[in-house]
Amino acid sequence: MRLSRGDVLVLLGSAVLASIVITADAYHRGITRHLLISGGIGHSTGHLHHAVRRHYPAIATTGRPEAHVIADILHQEYAVPPEAIAVEDRSTNCGENATYSRRITAGHGHPLVRPPGASVGARSKGEAAGGRVDVAGVGVGAEDLAAGDAGDLEG
Repeated sequence: MRLSRGDVLVLLGSAVLASIVITADAYHRGITRHLLISGGIGHSTGHLHHAVRRHYPAIATTGRPEAHVIADILHQEYAVPPEAIAVEDRSTNCGENATYSRRITAGHGHPLVRPPGASVGARSKGEAAGGRVDVAGVGVGAEDLAAGDAGDLEG
């Protein structure tokens, strides 16, 4: 799979904290100029809150949507400027992550960072919402994104 540089890189909320590190690295390497963090409060938000309390105890989690928690980590822990971060905080599952994010990013080419465990439906629903959706997994680092080659992530 070939991934290209884009104006917006979308990170779907999950408890896979490595995806946050990869996203911050991609931003700092200039792979994207803007980040869209997608995630409201859903069935697995508690898992994210638990992981964040363990690894980033200074970040507030109680009652907060995934996108806001992750945006705070990106800014406070990885020096991503707040003006580079947008949030989508209404989605409650992977399909809604993709649908709502695609509406926000309509007209922009972007890679979609999808952590393991996120539904493959996020890809198909993102495509159904319009446009091409590139999928990168946590096993893909920013250097792979920069090189434009994430390998075969669907197989």
